[in-house]
Amino acid sequence: MLKKIVYFLAIVCYTSPVMESYHSVHEYLKNGGHEMNIVCDLHMHSALSSCALEEMTPNNMVNMALLQELTAIAVTDHNSCRNAAAVMEVAQGTGLVVVPGLEVQTREEVHVVTLFQSLDDALAMQEE
Repeated sequence: MLKKIVYFLAIVCYTSPVMESYHSVHEYLKNGGHEMNIVCDLHMHSALSSCALEEMTPNNMVNMALLQELTAIAVTDHNSCRNAAAVMEVAQGTGLVVVPGLEVQTREEVHVVTLFQSLDDALAMQEE
């Protein structure tokens, strides 16, 4: 689990506009860069989830994340990743990292937030 969290944070760092001209976080810091603040919301529901407000459209989700100065968000609707692509598209060019995910309900009715490296991985999980 820790390895996956570190991998996720590496993705956030390397896709940040601050890192565009550097090959690694170490190189960034070595060349006078400052420590990065990474602020994420890794459990967001769009209007597709019954518990979310109708106003949670892809556009509103991205704009609210930008207003809150978030580095990354994860779209984790209940048993669906159908809105992740739209949120990712709206976020293009903003510097906001959007992680596709699902909030999966198990047979025991436990809710588990799952995050994926790609939209294709999330879609494959949704189909299972």
